[in-house]
Amino acid sequence: MGCGSGATRGIVRATIEEANYKVQVSNPKNGQLCNFTYKSNNQSISLTTLMNYLSFDVKYGLEIDGNFISIYNRTEDKYEYYVQRLVGTEIQDEKNPKNGKIWIVYVNDVKTYWNDVVNNDIKVTVKDRIVWKFEDFETIA
Repeated sequence: MGCGSGATRGIVRATIEEANYKVQVSNPKNGQLCNFTYKSNNQSISLTTLMNYLSFDVKYGLEIDGNFISIYNRTEDKYEYYVQRLVGTEIQDEKNPKNGKIWIVYVNDVKTYWNDVVNNDIKVTVKDRIVWKFEDFETIA
């Protein structure tokens, strides 16, 4: 007899629970945190995908008001990526974003520029704390 010939076969069903990804945006106009959630069956998701989902979502799209831009850096011969607008607030100098305030994301209190998020395809999980802040550009040490 072969392996398992006398064994009863059952159907094994795995359930995938829907998870809520949470993103907070610190509104520079009033200092309040705006909360946004996205439901997904994925255990992790790229932060770029999450922000695109929220920006084009029927429920949150108008409120989060996300817009993303790329600027060609001739010196380094590559594109740099920025969040141009969130919650109605645009970066201060769109032609040279490093000269003013820009949108910076903190994932679990670690400061990260959108350019790094895009270039490194940074992933997040439902347990991650994601907060956007409008701050002066500074080089991360």
